[in-house]
Parts: sequence; structure tokens; C-alpha cells
Amino acid sequence: MQYNDILKKIEQDFHNDNRTDLYRYNGLLEAIRFFSNRLTLDQITDAAFDFVNELLTVEKSSLYLFENNRFELRKQRGFKSENKYIAVTPELSNFILYVGNVVKGRDSLEQYFDASILEELNATVMIPLALENDLYGFFLLSRRISADFNESDILVCETLMHLFNNSLENCNRLERLQISNQELDEKIFNLFAINQSAKAMLTEYDLNELYSLSVDVFSELTQSAHTGFILYDNSSEKYVLRAFRNVFDNNSREIEKISVSHDIKKTPDNHILDLTDDSNKELFCRMFTDGNELLSYLHAKYVVFIFGENSKILGFVTLGLKIATLIAHH
Repeated sequence: MQYNDILKKIEQDFHNDNRTDLYRYNGLLEAIRFFSNRLTLDQITDAAFDFVNELLTVEKSSLYLFENNRFELRKQRGFKSENKYIAVTPELSNFILYVGNVVKGRDSLEQYFDASILEELNATVMIPLALENDLYGFFLLSRRISADFNESDILVCETLMHLFNNSLENCNRLERLQISNQELDEKIFNLFAINQSAKAMLTEYDLNELYSLSVDVFSELTQSAHTGFILYDNSSEKYVLRAFRNVFDNNSREIEKISVSHDIKKTPDNHILDLTDDSNKELFCRMFTDGNELLSYLHAKYVVFIFGENSKILGFVTLGLKIATLIAHH
């Protein structure tokens, strides 16, 4: 090659590099604008895959995300992978804690991945995705379409990695904040309901109305679809059903006369029995005669005992499935 031809090639390469740098600069600005928005986890990972491939002009690439206690293949480009998932190894499990950065070079990658996985796409770079100090997923990249990755490419990988991880963390924090706000709203509602119910009970002198109010309070606070209220009756020495509420039946106030006897030798260890546990249900049925029929009538899933002096059972409240759960099933 003549000297002038060499100079022309150097000049052309210089202009090509400048155009590449300008393209990447504009692309990174677009990425910053996009990932500054309020996004879901799926939106972040889907867009991240596109930005990585476009800005780095990758020949082959794959994206794995942590699901079902393993890393599952979510996206691929330039080839068809036979590895639909990658097992969680100690090295990957502790990756964010001990490394937490872009990994380059085949030898370095083999510390974390099986050789067959790397050979499949000739992987030379891994870009990790971090969430709450854990490895949420990663990109495996082969090379650029026109050349191997250079130091400038690795710098872009690191820049994108920080951008993606910040966006993932912001999304996660927003979800936690929304959950906290929802829980706070529920607590405020519960306090308001308790306050209003207490006022109503203080002005009510009819026992039957008080029983109904009690059931309403438990039903509203727990969102129970079926709620029963049973109290000890001194005259019959039995536990009598005083009130029952079925939110799906307006006639549920008209209850059957049901009473059960208690075997005083058998007492629960806890104030609340979870009847979805067979051992708890068997205990209740041993404690009370015809207990199974009572639970069936009340659609009970939980029993909340009311204790008096010397741990005597004064009564109990039964709670069914949540209203939202029943609606979802139907």
C-alpha cells in the first residue's frame, strides 16, 4: 500500500470513529431521557436489550433474567440459543457483592459460565443487571459486527450498565413506596372504622344490634367474606352463634340457631387458629362438639378466640376467605 493510501485510510478511519462517537453520544442521551421515566421492570429490561444492541452494534447477544430460582433466557439476537436457562452458581450468586461490573474476555467469563454457553455465541463480554445487591440478570455479548470490542466499547457497556441499574433500583423503590402507601391507607381506614364502630357501640343498648355491629367491624377490618360471632351462654352452658355476615347474601342476618359444647380439658395454645392447617381444624373439632358442622356453616378459615379470666374462652370470631380472593376465583 502506498504512503498516500495509508494516510487516506487513517483519515477515513478517523472520520468513521468520529461518526461512531457522535452516534453513541446521541444514543446515550436518548437512553438517559428514556430511563429517567417511570418504568416497569419489563419495560426497563426490554429497552435495555435494544439500547445495548443498537449502540454497540452487537453481532450476537442474549439476555438472561432471574426467575424461578434460575436465570432464564428472555431475549436473543443474531443466533438461536439452546441454553434456555442457566443455573445459579455460588459465583453468580455473589457476583454483585464481589464484582458488580462489566466482565470482558473469555478467560474471565469462564469463571462464571460453562464453556458451552460461551461458545454458543462466542461471548466476550457480560453486562450485569443488579437489583437490591443481587444479580437480577445479565447480557452476554459476542463482538461488534465490524470488529472486536475495544476499550471505548467497554466504557459504553459500563455507562449503560450504571444507567440500567439505576433505573431498576428506582423502579424497585417506587414499588416498595406504593406498597407502603397502600398499607398505610389500610391502617388509616382501619383506625377510622374502629373509631366509628366504637362510637356506634357506645350508643347501642340492644344486644342483638351489638352482636351485628361486632360482626360488621371484624368483616370490614379483615375484608372477610364470611364472619361469625359466637359467645358463651351461661344458661345453656354452650357457645351460641349470635351473629353471622355473608357479604354476598343480604339475608345472611337470619341465622340458624346453632350451639356447641366445649371440652374444657382441651384449650388452644394460640389466640388464632388457622383452619387451613388440618391439625388446627382437628383441634377445634375435638374442643367443640359438632365443631365441623359449625365451621362448615360459617365458611370459616380462621378462628379468633376471646379469652377471659383464668384463660376461660368467652367466645370466638370466625373469619372466611377475603372478599377479593372469592371474587378472583369466580
